[in-house]
Amino acid sequence: MSTESNPEAISALIGEIYDAATDPSRWPTVIHHLADALSGSSAAMISYADPKLDGVVHASHNLDTEALVLYEQHYHEHDILLQNAARKGFGVSGTVMVSDQYIDRDEYHRSMFYNEYASKLETDSVLTMVLWGKEPPAGTSPTFLAAYKPPAAPQFDANAVRLARVLTPHLQRALLIHWRLVSAEARARGGESVLDQLAHGVLQLSAEGRVLHANRAASAALDARGVLRLERGNLTTPVPGYAARLRALFAQAGHGIGGFLNIPTPDGKPGMLILATPLPEDSAMKWHVAARVLVLLSSAHERGSTRVALLARANGLTRAETRVVELLAADRSPAEIAKSLGTRVHTVRSQLKSIYLKTGVHGQRELLALLARLPDITIEQAPDRRLG
Repeated sequence: MSTESNPEAISALIGEIYDAATDPSRWPTVIHHLADALSGSSAAMISYADPKLDGVVHASHNLDTEALVLYEQHYHEHDILLQNAARKGFGVSGTVMVSDQYIDRDEYHRSMFYNEYASKLETDSVLTMVLWGKEPPAGTSPTFLAAYKPPAAPQFDANAVRLARVLTPHLQRALLIHWRLVSAEARARGGESVLDQLAHGVLQLSAEGRVLHANRAASAALDARGVLRLERGNLTTPVPGYAARLRALFAQAGHGIGGFLNIPTPDGKPGMLILATPLPEDSAMKWHVAARVLVLLSSAHERGSTRVALLARANGLTRAETRVVELLAADRSPAEIAKSLGTRVHTVRSQLKSIYLKTGVHGQRELLALLARLPDITIEQAPDRRLG
C-alpha cells in the first residue's frame, strides 16, 4: 500500500494509532493493521524496559509471544540487524530502515541470531521504525516497531518505507500521550492514597458544588449521615439554618475566595468544621478536571485523636498510658485524669513519667508540643501487641 494510492486508509490507520494512545488494548489491532499496510506478514512493537512498569507497551501481530519474551531477555543482545544499524547511524529516534540497507543477506543468514532465532519465526526481511532510540524523552524508554516478511517474500519496497516515515511521528506522539496519561494516573492514584491516610475528610467539588471526589474519611462522614449529607451529588446539611450558608461557602470558594463554616449537631453540640478553598487550574491537588473547590472536614470528636494514636504506636505506649495522653491533650489535670479513670493521682503521675521516658520529653508541655507536631493521619497496621 502506498500513501498516494489509498490516503483514506492511511488516515483511518492514523486515527487508530491515536485511539490506542488512550486505550492500550487497541495496540495489537494497530500493529496488525500496520503490518498489513506495509505488506508485512508480522510485526511487533517492543520497549526496552521492564514490561511490569506502568506505561510500557508491548504489542505484536502473528508472532509467538514466548519468542518475543526470549528476544527481550536474551536475543536482543545478539541482534546483528540492530548492531549493524547502530554502527551505520540508523539508531536515531525517527529513523526508518530496511535490513538490506545495513547488512548483506548472506551475512545475516550465517549469523547465530538468524539461525537460532529469526529463522524459526520466518522473519527474513525487516523494516524497522525507531520510535525512540538511545536517548528517549524523559519518562519513556527506547522503543522500536518492526515489520517482517518471510524468506520467500519480496523485500519491503520504497512505498512501504515512505508509509513508515509518514506513520512514525504519529506513533511517537501517540506513545508520548500514552506515557503521559499513565504517569498522570499514577500520580493521581498516589495522591488519593495519601489523602486516604488523612484523618480529616477531603473532598473536591465542581464550581456548582457537586462532589467529584471524596477521601476515605469524607466518605465515612457522609455515610454516617450526621451533620453532612450527600443529596443528588451535592454536599448539604440537615441542620436548620445552615444549608444555604454551606452553599454560599462553596460558591464563594468557586469564585476564588476561601472560607469556613462551623456546623453544630442538631442538638447544638460541636459538630463539623468545614473549610473551603479554591483550586487553581494548575493545582497538583486536582484529581478531576472539573474540580474547582477543595473542602476539608474536621469533626469535633476526632480532632487530635489520630495524633495520640500515632504517638502511642510510635513509642510503644500501653492502652492505659494512651488514655492518659488523650485526657492530657483534652486539657485535663493529673487529678482530673485520675478521677476520670477511677484511679489514684500517684498512679497517673507514674504513668506520665513512663510516657515521658518513652517519648523522650521532660514534662507535660514538651509532650503536648510533640503531639502538636505529629501529622494528623490514620495509621493502618496490625494491632500493637505491646499495648496492655
